[in-house]
Amino acid sequence: MKKCAVILALVSIVFTSCQKEIADKLNQPNEIITLENQRLAAAITTAKTKTYLNGYVVNEQGQPVAGANVLFAAKTVTTDSKGFFYFKEALTINKDYALITVSKPGYRKGFRTFTPNRSKLTYHTEKIMLQADGNPQSVQVSGGTVSADGIKLTFPAYSVMKPGGYAYNGNVRVMIRYINPASSNFPLMVPGMLSGLNSNGEIKALQSFGMANVEITDEAGKKLEIAPGKIVKMEMPAPANGPATIPLWHFNETYGIWIQQGSANKVGNVYVAEVNHFSIWNIDLEFNDFELNLKFQTAAPSAPIANLRVDVYRPNNVFVNTFFTDNAGEATLINCPSTEALTLKMFFTCDTITYSLAPVTQSRTEVITLSGVNIQTYTLSGTLFACN
Repeated sequence: MKKCAVILALVSIVFTSCQKEIADKLNQPNEIITLENQRLAAAITTAKTKTYLNGYVVNEQGQPVAGANVLFAAKTVTTDSKGFFYFKEALTINKDYALITVSKPGYRKGFRTFTPNRSKLTYHTEKIMLQADGNPQSVQVSGGTVSADGIKLTFPAYSVMKPGGYAYNGNVRVMIRYINPASSNFPLMVPGMLSGLNSNGEIKALQSFGMANVEITDEAGKKLEIAPGKIVKMEMPAPANGPATIPLWHFNETYGIWIQQGSANKVGNVYVAEVNHFSIWNIDLEFNDFELNLKFQTAAPSAPIANLRVDVYRPNNVFVNTFFTDNAGEATLINCPSTEALTLKMFFTCDTITYSLAPVTQSRTEVITLSGVNIQTYTLSGTLFACN
């Protein structure tokens, strides 16, 4: 009987241990993202369209980034020595939110989300700016605080694990970069677009008050995660005009927009938040919005203005979005903030032109005709010997 009791006790210990391991693996970062992908899938259309895509990848100094991988519609190309990339064929993408992902060692991942032309097949261009990794910080697995680029992170003891729920006992390498909405680089650097899914399941226009791009790895550069049930305190700069409490969002790398998770509180000159995984975190206010379809053309004789960079601002120079017109001179702001006048800044080679738009009180299409803009047309002739 005693031997049976010992065997039963051992079985009980093994069973309890297995149950604990299963329980510990719940609510891990990958499960959090899976659940949020389900929410986004319910909110974003599944309808598709096609587009051609090309563009440039640059660094924070505006210099070309060669050898960067550009992922779009499950296809990957690499930038050349001028930072240029292009996809040879028209690709099928989401008709509302088309996501481009750019990666290269030594840089933070770059993301750009745009709304393609739904009425015709066009050539679309983009310019994406990558942030350098910066100097990695180190924190012990027993806990501690690291600061870099104006962002401070406080790790409780044993709050980090390997993917899959496995224990980690080494030092934690922390990569931190701040994305400043007041920076002149912000329009080309902002991940995705300023649109997000709120806690009510609605996609809204956003206004950013700052972003934190954080990644944690082991000393060999292998990815680590925050352990289930653990919380890391995050502090980031708070502008003087920032609200006392503000929604907290993180970037979803599958759908290319933001998703709300909690809030941040203003304490002095910083916002304080608690996070249970690392991604790109963003403190934003949300706004009601409508869809704005724009077409840019020259005065008589009328011609579309293609590949034009346009930055959109609300009053007080609050950034809304950056877009490039396609070869038809068209672009769509799918989540354009409503009820306020907008200012468009159009960047030409030798000049920047501003244009005022009346408040967007309902979804609309508007044609913008610019006088004094000369479109150069060139004819190329020759023989094509090979094409791959």
